[in-house]
Amino acid sequence: TDQVKGFVKIVQPRDKDPTYNRYTVRFSKFDTATLCPLGLANWHIHEKWDQTTDIKSSSGSPDNKCGSSLTGGHYDPTFGCGGASQYAKGLCTTIYNGLTSVEQDAQGWSFNNGNPKKSCNFDHDPSTCEIGDQSGKLGKLNLNTTFPQRFQDFKGTNLDLLDGLPVVIHCCTSPDSCSPRVACAQLEASD
Repeated sequence: TDQVKGFVKIVQPRDKDPTYNRYTVRFSKFDTATLCPLGLANWHIHEKWDQTTDIKSSSGSPDNKCGSSLTGGHYDPTFGCGGASQYAKGLCTTIYNGLTSVEQDAQGWSFNNGNPKKSCNFDHDPSTCEIGDQSGKLGKLNLNTTFPQRFQDFKGTNLDLLDGLPVVIHCCTSPDSCSPRVACAQLEASD
């Protein structure tokens, strides 16, 4: 689109652990005045790319091709069970209900919109994070720079499992609130 141009590149070096991912995110253009005035965004890999048109990316209003009915929740094959996990309203509830209250407290469970969730604490215990919660694990994106932003994820996943999934950019309306979906793009494998 004319409001956002950029890329997300994920590399998995052959000489590293297969869960090590290196990310480079670069926006050559991001209309922060229109889309995201604070200039910060959360970013996640979501569970599905259910597009009825042959688009590879989209940006703009919350009603665009990046909505939850088209991209789902955060990719979460290891059941990190954050508030936006693809399993937030299903398996995460089942897991939570199977724990004692002591286990729930010890594992950092709380509630988000009536659904149980765990808090991502990547530095202390990476298993508490969803594989797709890039901002929770690696930090927010700065939308006011055209310089590459680089991140290292030591608890990622095999890149073959991410092929075809979307990266979704959520605009931060305050430092602690980042929910409007303002851009997304489908990940494609390359050699």
